[in-house]
Amino acid sequence: MVKQERYAIFTLIIAFGALAAFAVLVPLIGENRAQSAFALLALWSLGPLLYRRREGQIPDDERDRAIHLRATQITFGIFWLLFVGTLMALYFLNVRTHDLLILLVCLGTAMMLACHSLTMLILYGRT
Repeated sequence: MVKQERYAIFTLIIAFGALAAFAVLVPLIGENRAQSAFALLALWSLGPLLYRRREGQIPDDERDRAIHLRATQITFGIFWLLFVGTLMALYFLNVRTHDLLILLVCLGTAMMLACHSLTMLILYGRT
């Protein structure tokens, strides 16, 4: 398993962990206070520890860079489609609350991280 795959799995665990914590906390403490579960996304900053150089190991190659670029392109296509679609749905449903937009940004961030990780793992599985 290459470093990028380990990083993708690490990111996927963090993103789904934050989403699961949010889903568990909503019925217990309410939607506004449950948004604190997205603070778990800060653990993503520990990801570069997975990129430590080891003796005699090649950091990455052209294939890894191509997979990362393709995964980023697919992720942003999916993210913007869902983000703009959700904003348009909120506009047409005449929902105008500040808290909902904050929640949308938090959910969008977690979704983007999970989508990028899943795409990278799928692309690595194909090659």
